[in-house]
Amino acid sequence: VTTRTKPSDFPSALRQKLSIVQTVERHQVQTERIDANTDCPKCGKRGVRYSEVQQRSADEGSTIIYNCDCGERCATLGILSV
Repeated sequence: VTTRTKPSDFPSALRQKLSIVQTVERHQVQTERIDANTDCPKCGKRGVRYSEVQQRSADEGSTIIYNCDCGERCATLGILSV
C-alpha cells in the first residue's frame, strides 16, 4: 500500500501567514488612482491613472506605473516630477 500526502495535509502557521500576505499584496497592485497633475507623454491627456507597486526590497523606493486611455504605459521610480 502506498500513501501520498501533499503539503496542505499538514497545517502550518507559516503557510497560512504567507497566504494572508499574498492576498494583501494582490489587492494593493489592483488599486489605481488618478494623478490630475501628470500629462500622458503620448497623447497629452491630463490626469492619467497610476498604481504604486513595491518591486524591490522594502528599503528602496516603490515603482509608479502610469496608464493612459490611449494605451500608453510607463513606469518611474518614486514620484514623477512634471
